[in-house]
Amino acid sequence: MSREHTTKCSCGCIYSKSMHQPYPRKCINCGTPEAPREPIGEPPHQGTSGKPPGAAPAPATMPMQIASYRREPGRLPLCIAEKAYEVYSALHGDRQSLSRLGERGGFSAGEVIAFLYARQFPRPQWSDRVHEAFRGMVAS
Repeated sequence: MSREHTTKCSCGCIYSKSMHQPYPRKCINCGTPEAPREPIGEPPHQGTSGKPPGAAPAPATMPMQIASYRREPGRLPLCIAEKAYEVYSALHGDRQSLSRLGERGGFSAGEVIAFLYARQFPRPQWSDRVHEAFRGMVAS
């Protein structure tokens, strides 16, 4: 059974949400391309400033590698990424900066979990605790 979701275009026709159709998807009847969607982690644009009046600024984010079946890339708050990077750089050195990691797709969800788990322990235990966290993860 195929997992396929549909939405309608402005003319009332249906867009296919098949994972195998390249983006932007086209209306199956009239060929109109689907409008781009707002990225995850970004607030929808409202008015000239992009935020409703009195709204707090959106937190800074960086990319995060998530399951490949998702269309949009994951986003990780920068404050969390910095905490994970503290452990990463202690174990692997700082030759690759946090911004360079972001350019390469960011941490995976498993890496974030392992690094944040290890961070709660004393620094000399970080390596053992990261390995412990990775050993405890089960692939689904």
